[in-house]
Amino acid sequence: MLIFGVCAAQAADDERTPAEFMSDQALESLDTALAALNMLEEELGYQKGFSPDWETHPLVDTFNADPLGGLSELNAVLDAATDGKYGWRPMYPLRLAAGFPTGQSAFRKLSEEINAAEQPEAPAFESIPLEMRNALAPLYRAVEISRSARARALADLTREEQIALLAVAPLLWLNDTETVLDGKSRDVLTLLPREGGIDDESLARALISFLSQHGPSPFNDQGKFQTDTVLQSIRDYPENAAERLLQICGKIDREMLLRSANALWLGTYETTRRLDTLGDDTWSAVHPMRLTDRGELGLWGDILVLDENFAGYKLVIGGRGDNAYRDQHNTLLIDLGGDDRYVGRCGGAIGGLALLADLGGDDLYQGHARWITQGSAMLGVSLLWDRDGEDVYLADNFAQASAIAGAALLLDNSQASDDYHAGMLSQAFAMGGWACLHDAWGDNSLAAEGYSQGVGSYLGSALLKGSLNNNSYRIAGSAPGQGVGASLPQTITPGGFGLLLDPRGDDSYDAPAGQGAGFGRGIGALIDLGGDDTFIARRHAQGWASGSGAGVLIDYLGADRHLLKETGGLGAGEDFGCGVFVDKLGDDQYSAQGGICGAGFLGGFGLFVDEAGDDLYAPYESAYAIGAGMISPQHDSLGLFIDLAGKDVYSEAAHANGSLWTSGKHGCGSDRPVSTKEDAQ
Repeated sequence: MLIFGVCAAQAADDERTPAEFMSDQALESLDTALAALNMLEEELGYQKGFSPDWETHPLVDTFNADPLGGLSELNAVLDAATDGKYGWRPMYPLRLAAGFPTGQSAFRKLSEEINAAEQPEAPAFESIPLEMRNALAPLYRAVEISRSARARALADLTREEQIALLAVAPLLWLNDTETVLDGKSRDVLTLLPREGGIDDESLARALISFLSQHGPSPFNDQGKFQTDTVLQSIRDYPENAAERLLQICGKIDREMLLRSANALWLGTYETTRRLDTLGDDTWSAVHPMRLTDRGELGLWGDILVLDENFAGYKLVIGGRGDNAYRDQHNTLLIDLGGDDRYVGRCGGAIGGLALLADLGGDDLYQGHARWITQGSAMLGVSLLWDRDGEDVYLADNFAQASAIAGAALLLDNSQASDDYHAGMLSQAFAMGGWACLHDAWGDNSLAAEGYSQGVGSYLGSALLKGSLNNNSYRIAGSAPGQGVGASLPQTITPGGFGLLLDPRGDDSYDAPAGQGAGFGRGIGALIDLGGDDTFIARRHAQGWASGSGAGVLIDYLGADRHLLKETGGLGAGEDFGCGVFVDKLGDDQYSAQGGICGAGFLGGFGLFVDEAGDDLYAPYESAYAIGAGMISPQHDSLGLFIDLAGKDVYSEAAHANGSLWTSGKHGCGSDRPVSTKEDAQ
């Protein structure tokens, strides 16, 4: 059985071999450009900002101190994400990027313990055939381990802090006080707490504590809870609210969240493997237990098992028919096949664990108005694994591998093509935790709103890994996405680590901003390993960084087209940011306004490298473009442009093949003489 498309065949077909992002020739040209500015390679780590008050991602610190060293460390993360063993440890690249110990020995021991588990001693299983009990044993043990690890991860958070996080995190991210759900306006502040069964008094106490008692009481004279007063306090003290949220996230043991997620995945895989070996006689034996049309429980169709206390969670196993499920959150759900429908919060965890494993069929996931669904978690751990079929995923905000103070996995390894549609903060988003979405096969379409598709915020790491086929990635609205490290909106809080990795295929990327961008001390990367790709963004994208962040776009193979409708990107850094763009091979086109292709502003550093191909450079505004560093009396900036080979065309007479040029004191461009394709390769 294929695991997320990882097998010997994939390893053989992978268009990338482990290598550094920049060739020796590129490094030589870089030294030449630096010499023209009377600089050395060691000086690339010039002071680019101030010491952060909050913990930042280690890769950001590396890029600011040593940009080339940062590329080397990011390359190691890429090696882990493209290794043949990746499918067994989907969170491992994020763990490596965050500077955590590899944990290989602990992972192996965890796998051995789960795989050796014997049948659970639970009364509800006495009527189930022995073979089925043995099949469920690994999952039972995994849930025990995962539940314990999740509790340890959040042990330092008080109940009031957990309630406040449920209330305030969506409010700060969406930057709105109301949302329209089911055709009705809903209060964002109270939405998730009330859905989680939190009463107004408990919510009020949590919010008062969260805001450090700034502002008036949230109760009116009649003792009724009033959200308007709390909202006004957050408006008056936005930085206070953001800092309190970061303090809560800082108390989370992210190592334990990883252990919880790994255990849930390992137990799910081993249990489904054992279920696959059961014959028709086994399923006939459980036929008398079948439940039909249990609509009051959100279950319709062929339900084989319903246990309300399976290691502390509800367990549902659906048969091979066409089944339907509604609002099965904080539930362990396994469906054996059929064209199924999942409505509402299925595969979502709020303050607990959630599993949704669908083993076959063309399925429809309809999140509707529910947040935290389809492999998403807040204060919990969630896994959605769809093993086969042509599927459609529809959801609102905080969906499809979205994690806040949790760990979230959405894994689809069917060979069919799938469609994903979601709102904001979706499709691999993480804050104070981990998120991974990987669809291994098919021509997939992923569409979402801002802060989606591989976005990490404070102490959050997120990975969106695409398939080996032709994929479409699209972000609507005005907020960034597609490999972004982002701070909370309208604050100076630090971002996390976001990575979008696409292994192969002719792909299209469309976003207002992002595409390998780091904002506010965050790091974002977009890495495409092969295919003729199209990158379209409005601004601040494609290797862009600001606010002491780091942004990287790496494209290995293919004739690509890059379009920036406005300014800033393609290896550009502003406000102490470090932006890097590298294209290894292909005839590429670059079109944008100014501030592109190796440009630095206000203490920023921009590096652009195109190693081979007949390229077209057509900035329709020449200011600070193609190797330019803005001169400022307060801060040094640096912009470097390197083109190694090919018959290139420039729209500006100042740039030409085989030439070296400088742009003031802080910018330099180098285009080496034309070489043969053999030399380029």
